[in-house]
Amino acid sequence: MMKNKILISLLALWAFTSCTRLSDFQLDRGYDYYPLDIGHTIVYEIDSVIYSPLLAGGRDTFHWELKVLIADTFRDAEGRTVHLAEEYRRRKGASFWEGPEITMLVRTPQRLEYQANNIRLIPFVFPPVKGTQWDGAAFLPDNDTFAFYRSWNNVFLAVDEAYDLGTNSFAKTAHVLESDDENLLEYHYSEARYARDIGLIERIQFNLKFVGSVIPNEPWEEKATNGYIMHQRLIRYE
Repeated sequence: MMKNKILISLLALWAFTSCTRLSDFQLDRGYDYYPLDIGHTIVYEIDSVIYSPLLAGGRDTFHWELKVLIADTFRDAEGRTVHLAEEYRRRKGASFWEGPEITMLVRTPQRLEYQANNIRLIPFVFPPVKGTQWDGAAFLPDNDTFAFYRSWNNVFLAVDEAYDLGTNSFAKTAHVLESDDENLLEYHYSEARYARDIGLIERIQFNLKFVGSVIPNEPWEEKATNGYIMHQRLIRYE
């Protein structure tokens, strides 16, 4: 009888500790890498270089600020919670914001879905683990309209890594390589970095093309005839 009581006690203790360990393991899915609380606001600065034969010298630089505000939620046809984000833009140094443009965000247990206009992406998956790969453009059709996203094969290069952005430093960030594809006529590159409790803190993109009869032996920043380079950095958040 005593042996049975001891056995039952040991089994109960084992079940409790096992459940506790399992709960601890499942607790951190990394959702705080993309906060969706209503009122959460991030302001970015965006520096870009635009390439076009229509511009003087073939290129021009632009400096913008972007404010993203999680404003509201609703249920979609599948019963999922859709978060509405309002995006406001202004030229750097301007007083008034233009907008908003509305984007939609859905966070499932496995991924984060982003939709703006006709572009629907999967910028993040859960839990974030170094080396995990996924098709960030899986929802997009394979046509010339979305040519920039054809080569997207997202991968976590680092997770919970300290990072210094210059004006801000972060103890835990996730680094995502979204695309790195190059041939003689085109260069597509995109990377993003996210910080816990904040969200996206930086994105760098090259979407460049060369049109001409003789391809110069120069860096893409010099030989590109069409496209853009964009660097987006967090300024502040609340």
